Amino acid sequence: MHPVYPRVHAKTNFTFTTLMPRGRLYMMRIEEDIKLDYSDVLLRPKRSTLTSRKEVELERNFKFYHSPKKWRGVPIMTANMATCGTFEMATVLAPHKMLTTFHKYYDVDAYKTFFKTLMTLTTLHTRWAHEVKILKN
Repeated sequence: MHPVYPRVHAKTNFTFTTLMPRGRLYMMRIEEDIKLDYSDVLLRPKRSTLTSRKEVELERNFKFYHSPKKWRGVPIMTANMATCGTFEMATVLAPHKMLTTFHKYYDVDAYKTFFKTLMTLTTLHTRWAHEVKILKN
């Protein structure tokens, strides 16, 4: 038998009286203070001096607390779910300096193969981006 816990009704804020494991009885609690939900919150954008969205710089510098290493990239990370944290997703996000958290179903050999391939792709992308900048100028 599954344990029964008190449930709070979202709109009325009533806690229903229920039996807990071992026969304990919990009484109803009525909360009378005002609760807010998403329809009550207004998000106002911060003022900016930028004239276009093209001018937004997403890359940030990170200095790690227990390490002398630094990292510059976009602080966006994929979830480590089986459908999101894949090698294919990392291959797409790496040139944009975004992170991927891999799911747990890859073995060590798959990681070794992937990182060798990723280093080659990243090097090629960096060279290609440099050549495109030269051609534009």
